Amino acid sequence: MDRHDRNGKTLSTDELETRYGRKRGLTQGQRYAVIAVALLLGTLVSYVVFRNSQLQVQGVEVAHQVTSDSQDIVTYEVHKPASATVTCVIRARSADGSEVGRQTITIAEHKSVVRGSYPLATTARAVTGEVQDCAKA
Repeated sequence: MDRHDRNGKTLSTDELETRYGRKRGLTQGQRYAVIAVALLLGTLVSYVVFRNSQLQVQGVEVAHQVTSDSQDIVTYEVHKPASATVTCVIRARSADGSEVGRQTITIAEHKSVVRGSYPLATTARAVTGEVQDCAKA
């Protein structure tokens, strides 16, 4: 952007510096502070990315078998860190989508992939069984 004086004359950078002084840069202390903050933010971002890249807990319904109006056997598979104990919510739903059964189960096996079945009691005939959510205990 050009700077002009009252007469419309364009002022050079040298003339502006003579009139207003040279713009100060960062002092040595300010430079160190900026570097320290940048390093701290970089470390924090690296930590968050590392934590989120670790194997998360995930549960899926593999199959389900309706055995009666009051029971649905849900077969599930859970992917987790081998040393982690997790809890999963298993539920069954009826034809209209309403929940007719729900149970929280604990999986403590020291494997990274655990497959199992759970006989879920229902209050009405289920048409589907599912693993709704899993999390570290």
